[in-house]
Formats: sequence, structure tokens, C-alpha cells
Amino acid sequence: VSQSRYTTPIILTSNLPLITQNVTITSANRATSIIDGNALHSAFDMRGAALTLNLSNVTIQNTFAADWQKGSALWVVRGTANVSNVHFKNIAQGTAVTTKEGGSYINISASLFTNNNQGVFSNYGGTPSVTTATDTQYDNRITITGTIFSNNSTAIYGERTVLVDNSTFNSNGYAFRMQGINNVDLSLRGLLENLDNGMTWYKRD
Repeated sequence: VSQSRYTTPIILTSNLPLITQNVTITSANRATSIIDGNALHSAFDMRGAALTLNLSNVTIQNTFAADWQKGSALWVVRGTANVSNVHFKNIAQGTAVTTKEGGSYINISASLFTNNNQGVFSNYGGTPSVTTATDTQYDNRITITGTIFSNNSTAIYGERTVLVDNSTFNSNGYAFRMQGINNVDLSLRGLLENLDNGMTWYKRD
């Protein structure tokens, strides 16, 4: 999809349709390429192990899903989403970006999460029967690099594998919350700048 064919902001009047084939969406300017859920509708919903979504240089804001565990801006159930230079903002209810089940992968780079209830959530499935230090054995996996989380109630809540590198966390209620038996790799900046607890960990048997 090319930005030149559309004017923005694109204000949704219904949920975007389910992604059923490989899709690439990019634009020349993130600041002027905006998808707005109007606080009523969700954006990208992908469910299929063989599918890939490439999303870059856009802003997604004000999206909504009644179920907080479903990412209202991006929900991946058995597929791969590659996200680059995307701004997720002003998502007041639920979560912006979520994986669910084994075979679900989201790779986020050089992006921005601001003023969201919850930025990222990894949920349900993909844990091997025997724990291991090898990240690729955990096939419900979110990888985040070079990304800024600012003024979110919770930046990241993980129940499955979340790998974070070279990313900045400023003025979030919680920077990082983790629950379950999965791999977590953190190379973070700015944790001490969060309002409340920088990090919490819940062990679940």
C-alpha cells in the first residue's frame, strides 16, 4: 500500500478486515501517515502461520478492542509482523500490540509508544516443554530494538518471551512486567525514570 493513494489521517469507521495474505504497508512520512481508530475500532489483525505483515513509517492512534488482551493496533496470532518506525499513541483502553499462541512473532525496531494504557503484551502458548536459554525455542516471541516507551501506564507486560535491546523507557507507570516461564533479555536505558516500579516479575508455576 502506498501513501500517495490516500489522504490522512485515515479515520476508521469499522475494524480493519482480517489480514489473509502477505501485506506490506509503508509511507514516506510517519508524522503525516496516520491511522486513527476513533476510539472505537481496531487496526491490524493477522491470524495465519504463513503470513507476514511489514509495517513501516506510519502512526497508529486511538484504536480500541473490548478485550484488553487483543492488541487493538496490531494483533498477531500465528504469523510474523515486522514493524519499523511506527508510532503507537493515545490508545487509552487495552493494549496496542499483542502476540498470542506459538508461531507468533513481532519484530519492532526504531518505533515509539506514547500515552498508551499498555504498549506491548505477549500472551499464551509457545513455551517449550523443557526450558532452555536458546531464544528460538520459544516460538511466541516479541523482539524490540531501538524503541522509545514514554508516558504509558505499562510499557511492556509479558507472559511469553520478550527480548528488548537498546530501548528507552521514560515516565511510564511500569516499564516492564513479566509473568510465566519464558526467556527475557533486557538491555535497557531509562528504567529509573519511570514513575512507579521500573520492573516487576511474577513467578507462575
